[in-house]
Amino acid sequence: MPFMKSNARSRARARLATSKPVNVMFSNGLGVCKYGNAGSKSICRKKTRVSTAPGAFITAVVNQFDYQGGNTAKIKLKYKTNIQGAKILLKGKIGGSAVTDLILLTPPVTNDDLYNYYEQTFESTLVGLTDGVVVSDIELTLTGGKISPSGGWNINNVETKIGVPNFTIDLAPPTYSSGIVTDAAPKKIILSFTQTIAPLTLVATDFGVSIDGGAGVAPTAAAIVAGKVELTLAVAVTNAQVVTVGYDKSTTTAQNITDIAGNAVVTFGNGKAPAVASSTVTNAVGAPTYISGEVPATDPTKIILTFDEDVTVEGALVATDFGVSIGGGAGVAPTAAAIVAGKVELTIAAPIVFNAVVTVGYTNSGISAQQIVDAEGLATTTFGGGAAPVVATGTVINNIALAEYSGGEVANNTPNKVVISFDKTVKVQTTLLATDFGVSIGGVVAAPTAAAVVVGTNKIELTVAPVANADVVIVGYTPGLSTNQITDADGNAMLDFGTSKTNPSAVVINRVGAPIFESAVVELATPFELLMTFTHDILANPNISAAAFLVDDGAGGAATAADVAAVVAGKVKLTLAGAVLNSNLVTVAYTQLGGSQNIKGALGDVATFTAQVVTNNT
Repeated sequence: MPFMKSNARSRARARLATSKPVNVMFSNGLGVCKYGNAGSKSICRKKTRVSTAPGAFITAVVNQFDYQGGNTAKIKLKYKTNIQGAKILLKGKIGGSAVTDLILLTPPVTNDDLYNYYEQTFESTLVGLTDGVVVSDIELTLTGGKISPSGGWNINNVETKIGVPNFTIDLAPPTYSSGIVTDAAPKKIILSFTQTIAPLTLVATDFGVSIDGGAGVAPTAAAIVAGKVELTLAVAVTNAQVVTVGYDKSTTTAQNITDIAGNAVVTFGNGKAPAVASSTVTNAVGAPTYISGEVPATDPTKIILTFDEDVTVEGALVATDFGVSIGGGAGVAPTAAAIVAGKVELTIAAPIVFNAVVTVGYTNSGISAQQIVDAEGLATTTFGGGAAPVVATGTVINNIALAEYSGGEVANNTPNKVVISFDKTVKVQTTLLATDFGVSIGGVVAAPTAAAVVVGTNKIELTVAPVANADVVIVGYTPGLSTNQITDADGNAMLDFGTSKTNPSAVVINRVGAPIFESAVVELATPFELLMTFTHDILANPNISAAAFLVDDGAGGAATAADVAAVVAGKVKLTLAGAVLNSNLVTVAYTQLGGSQNIKGALGDVATFTAQVVTNNT
């Protein structure tokens, strides 16, 4: 912070970007001075000695605590400072509105002045809210106070500002998501919601629990435990019972289930006892029960088996206790079986292919060290028809997908090559045929003269007539004979993409010729910088002119020229006069100024372009 001229009535203004203390220093050009009250004699030390006043220090947190109903909510401000007798003003944007007062200027706040932290709470009501609205650009100002007279300093009329993190208005009540009762506590039902539940006192008779479809019975107790609702039952739940729960929102506000913001859960599950409850509770009491299996899209040699609770094994699973059937055939034992993250993972010898029908079976061997068990040691019974060679019947979801086209490009240095990419590694059984492809260049469709897989990658290279700058390039594919088809690494053949070889529709990026604007972004960490990307690298150019660019920061004023323009790692970086604000719509335009001032690529200059939308990540 620069020194200020000595004057007993000087105002110390410490503008803080973070909550770290800032030292406030004063100088009369001869040395650093202490001050008494206004009009008193200044005491200045020699220029060779430096002393600092205690910094104007402030931290602040804004949080929403109290939902008032409708579209009104209260916010609460907490702050810590060593400024005595300051007035407080809080401003910010509600959604996309203009900056407004969130907390009006308060009367002077009295607190000690000995450079101690001080905390005080104020509340302010916000109206006109909807759920999910972001309150942003929040700035807290303390003004008119003084710092530490009892510490030998009396710096009056301090003004300190600090930015406060954005927060999101929460007017949405939590909803019931799931419930569970376990072996470890068969008289307890734990209810989970879409949001953390506030620590309040609940009333058990607001709930109802039904067993096997019977009338609801109120639990003996209801409490909030770790952000969830815990119900205590009079009678323990037993294995295989169907458990459901219901709840009635009370007219007594204090006993309702709410989130931290005070939004109350509405009635669910058909209400409280004696109504028959209808919201499902997972009954994990008793031995684990097989639920389903799946073949992961990323690994066709694995089958993951899920149970109604996490499972484990005392020793090690034995692969021959299982059987896997493909397409309804006889069960075959996997090559390995293991517990992974509470589930059973089977490894099979041959990869499962796209659309194959997969089923699984298991036989409980009766040998305790190799049984699938839960945390309490209860063993899973035989399911899915049993182990190989029986035809397995346990359902398995096959998630194996075919390779899909993900994009293509023509590079500036190879204008006769179209390189197309897929979402996984591809190959061909024998030879890829160029006649299975169609490439449209400037509206003329033709087969490439050659086609080849780039071995071990997700790319195919097509050889075509040279592409010119600004040509529109489109590609399509129609599979031919099976030996010539594109497949993934496991042999799953692709379907046609880009509509077909005769009517291509998959767009390819043309990077041939002069660069073309592609995208621009302003990041949260650098709100004064706008970075532009083009279809290929921009050449270093010290003569590029900031005046060629017009940036509209979305704040309502006219578009203005950038302060500085520079080429950085093949991109153009603009330094702006002011920081881009959160949620503003930002655009950038460019006009060629001619000669050395233009944005240049290897094969030409970037053409003038009109306002383009900038991604605003601030």
